[in-house]
Amino acid sequence: MRACDEHPLVPTLKRQLVERQIERREFLRYATLLGMAAPTAYAFVAKVTGDKVVAPAEAQGALPKGGTLRLAMRCQDLKSPHTYSWIESANSARQVLDYLTVTGVDNITRPSLVEKWEPSPDLKTWTLRLRRMQLPRSRWPTRRHWAIRPAARTPCSRSRRSPSRPRPRC
Repeated sequence: MRACDEHPLVPTLKRQLVERQIERREFLRYATLLGMAAPTAYAFVAKVTGDKVVAPAEAQGALPKGGTLRLAMRCQDLKSPHTYSWIESANSARQVLDYLTVTGVDNITRPSLVEKWEPSPDLKTWTLRLRRMQLPRSRWPTRRHWAIRPAARTPCSRSRRSPSRPRPRC
């Protein structure tokens, strides 16, 4: 972290650690809460105190070759993405479904399956424009051919709605 990017209170924390006004644990806690990366905070503590806070990594012996790697995960009923209430269901669906939009780390929402969206003047309904794409010759489990229509209907499922949240237009 460059000095110009760090939080204004981090230099005060550094000074307090050097002068032994705060303990190592307090410095690590407050510095990371103020945005300092944990490895940087640990390196600063090691430099000031001379203690090795984190033991260096040691090489392990050769791993055995072959064998079986088993992965497991609890799975709930995967009938409708609108009813997913646990992360396991979402993790399973994420492998085959794409998002309508994606929100980046900068908190800006960008289009994914949706090309653009427009709100109504009262902000109660939104018009989503799906991007055109080449679709594979595949079928839904109901044996119907895949089409844009099912994707366009996903916000319009029969999920429970509060009176303040109107039904989207499809």
